[in-house]
Amino acid sequence: MALATWQDVAVALGRPSDSLTPEQQHQITYWLNGVELHLKARLGPIADLDPDAVKYVETEIAAAKARPLLAGGGATSITVSVDDGNVTRRYDPVTPADITDDLWSLFGPAVNATSYTIAIRSPQDIS
Repeated sequence: MALATWQDVAVALGRPSDSLTPEQQHQITYWLNGVELHLKARLGPIADLDPDAVKYVETEIAAAKARPLLAGGGATSITVSVDDGNVTRRYDPVTPADITDDLWSLFGPAVNATSYTIAIRSPQDIS
Protein backbone atom coordinates (compact mmCIF):
# COMPACT_ATOMS: atom_id res chain seq x y z
CA MET A 1 0.00 0.00 0.00
CA ALA A 2 1.30 3.44 -0.95
CA LEU A 3 2.50 5.90 1.67
CA ALA A 4 0.66 8.74 -0.06
CA THR A 5 -3.12 8.86 -0.18
CA TRP A 6 -5.64 10.25 -2.61
CA GLN A 7 -6.15 13.09 -0.10
CA ASP A 8 -2.45 14.02 -0.52
CA VAL A 9 -2.99 14.14 -4.27
CA ALA A 10 -6.03 16.38 -3.82
CA VAL A 11 -3.86 18.78 -1.80
CA ALA A 12 -1.15 18.71 -4.49
CA LEU A 13 -3.82 19.55 -7.07
CA GLY A 14 -5.18 22.39 -4.93
CA ARG A 15 -8.59 20.76 -4.69
CA PRO A 16 -10.71 19.99 -1.66
CA SER A 17 -10.72 16.27 -1.00
CA ASP A 18 -14.50 16.13 -1.06
CA SER A 19 -14.44 17.32 -4.70
CA LEU A 20 -13.12 13.94 -5.88
CA THR A 21 -15.65 11.26 -6.71
CA PRO A 22 -15.21 7.75 -5.29
CA GLU A 23 -14.19 6.57 -8.79
CA GLN A 24 -11.50 9.26 -8.98
CA GLN A 25 -10.30 8.37 -5.49
CA HIS A 26 -9.97 4.71 -6.53
CA GLN A 27 -8.12 5.63 -9.75
CA ILE A 28 -5.66 7.84 -7.87
CA THR A 29 -5.11 5.11 -5.26
CA TYR A 30 -4.39 2.67 -8.09
CA TRP A 31 -1.76 5.04 -9.52
CA LEU A 32 -0.19 5.58 -6.09
CA ASN A 33 0.18 1.81 -5.65
CA GLY A 34 1.65 1.56 -9.16
CA VAL A 35 4.28 4.19 -8.37
CA GLU A 36 5.22 2.30 -5.23
CA LEU A 37 5.63 -0.93 -7.21
CA HIS A 38 8.03 0.80 -9.62
CA LEU A 39 9.99 2.30 -6.73
CA LYS A 40 10.29 -1.13 -5.06
CA ALA A 41 11.38 -2.73 -8.31
CA ARG A 42 14.24 -0.28 -8.73
CA LEU A 43 15.20 0.61 -5.16
CA GLY A 44 14.23 -2.37 -3.02
CA PRO A 45 12.05 -2.37 0.10
CA ILE A 46 10.14 0.87 0.63
CA ALA A 47 10.86 0.66 4.37
CA ASP A 48 14.56 1.24 3.57
CA LEU A 49 13.82 4.54 1.80
CA ASP A 50 13.17 8.04 3.12
CA PRO A 51 9.40 8.03 3.72
CA ASP A 52 9.08 11.75 2.95
CA ALA A 53 10.74 11.27 -0.45
CA VAL A 54 8.56 8.24 -1.23
CA LYS A 55 5.37 10.08 -0.28
CA TYR A 56 6.35 13.15 -2.33
CA VAL A 57 7.25 11.13 -5.43
CA GLU A 58 4.05 9.08 -5.20
CA THR A 59 1.96 12.22 -4.77
CA GLU A 60 3.61 14.10 -7.64
CA ILE A 61 3.28 11.23 -10.12
CA ALA A 62 -0.36 10.59 -9.21
CA ALA A 63 -1.15 14.31 -9.38
CA ALA A 64 0.39 14.49 -12.86
CA LYS A 65 -1.77 11.54 -13.92
CA ALA A 66 -4.88 13.01 -12.26
CA ARG A 67 -4.76 16.42 -13.96
CA PRO A 68 -6.00 15.15 -17.34
CA LEU A 69 -8.29 12.67 -15.59
CA LEU A 70 -10.07 15.47 -13.76
CA ALA A 71 -10.13 17.79 -16.77
CA GLY A 72 -11.25 15.07 -19.21
CA GLY A 73 -14.28 13.79 -17.35
CA GLY A 74 -12.72 10.56 -16.12
CA ALA A 75 -10.31 9.61 -18.92
CA THR A 76 -6.70 10.65 -19.34
CA SER A 77 -7.31 11.33 -23.03
CA ILE A 78 -10.32 11.42 -25.28
CA THR A 79 -10.33 11.09 -29.07
CA VAL A 80 -13.39 11.98 -31.09
CA SER A 81 -13.63 11.17 -34.80
CA VAL A 82 -16.43 13.19 -36.32
CA ASP A 83 -16.59 11.34 -39.64
CA ASP A 84 -16.63 7.89 -38.10
CA GLY A 85 -18.65 8.88 -35.07
CA ASN A 86 -16.14 7.17 -32.74
CA VAL A 87 -15.20 8.22 -29.23
CA THR A 88 -12.16 6.69 -27.55
CA ARG A 89 -11.32 7.12 -23.89
CA ARG A 90 -7.94 6.07 -22.62
CA TYR A 91 -6.89 5.42 -19.04
CA ASP A 92 -3.12 5.45 -18.67
CA PRO A 93 -1.28 3.24 -16.18
CA VAL A 94 1.81 4.39 -14.31
CA THR A 95 5.05 3.50 -16.10
CA PRO A 96 8.69 3.87 -15.03
CA ALA A 97 8.97 6.74 -17.53
CA ASP A 98 6.53 8.74 -15.39
CA ILE A 99 9.16 8.95 -12.65
CA THR A 100 11.43 11.69 -13.94
CA ASP A 101 15.14 12.04 -13.23
CA ASP A 102 14.54 14.92 -10.83
CA LEU A 103 12.21 12.71 -8.79
CA TRP A 104 14.66 9.78 -8.84
CA SER A 105 17.35 12.18 -7.58
CA LEU A 106 15.43 12.57 -4.31
CA PHE A 107 16.65 9.08 -3.43
CA GLY A 108 20.32 9.99 -3.89
CA PRO A 109 22.78 10.45 -6.73
CA ALA A 110 23.49 6.73 -7.18
CA VAL A 111 19.84 6.05 -8.01
CA ASN A 112 19.84 8.61 -10.80
CA ALA A 113 23.03 7.34 -12.44
CA THR A 114 22.29 5.89 -15.86
CA SER A 115 25.69 5.77 -17.46
CA TYR A 116 28.18 2.95 -17.21
CA THR A 117 31.49 1.86 -18.69
CA ILE A 118 32.06 -1.11 -20.92
CA ALA A 119 35.57 -2.51 -20.94
CA ILE A 120 36.83 -2.91 -24.49
CA ARG A 121 39.05 -5.88 -25.22
CA SER A 122 40.73 -6.89 -28.34
CA PRO A 123 40.33 -10.52 -29.51
CA GLN A 124 44.13 -10.67 -29.28
CA ASP A 125 43.92 -10.01 -25.51
CA ILE A 126 41.86 -13.16 -24.99
CA SER A 127 44.04 -16.23 -24.90
